[in-house]
Amino acid sequence: MPQQQFLHHRPASMVLPRPTSSASSSARVVAAVCGALTTSGVDRLIASGWHTGGIFMRLFADHYLSRVASLASSGIDELRWPVPVRPGDRLRLGTTTTETRRSRSKPDRGLVFTHAELLNADDSVVLSLKAMNLLRLRRSRD
Repeated sequence: MPQQQFLHHRPASMVLPRPTSSASSSARVVAAVCGALTTSGVDRLIASGWHTGGIFMRLFADHYLSRVASLASSGIDELRWPVPVRPGDRLRLGTTTTETRRSRSKPDRGLVFTHAELLNADDSVVLSLKAMNLLRLRRSRD
């Protein structure tokens, strides 16, 4: 497979809910724990980086990965949370496929390398990472 670059900005977004007095007890606990951050140099409630990562995975799985060809991933590299996520933020997924190639050991599979970002409404990157996914290739039609 030749190396190619593609830019994907799928219409995938999610809005973080604002905590309310009618929120579930687990949501109130999370809000209370996050609220403790206000005493540690953070001026307002922010989402955990891992919460942001969970939102990323939901959008990435639902709007980027193939439901019929995605087999596995060996992990991610260069995970960063450069800007905090706040209640009410609308997040969207942006992906760039940086490399594709056929597996050397299993020719019926391909590797796809992706640079992915979550962006807020101000187009600030709130999460970035590099991922490698293993995909099943289509059979040749010859």
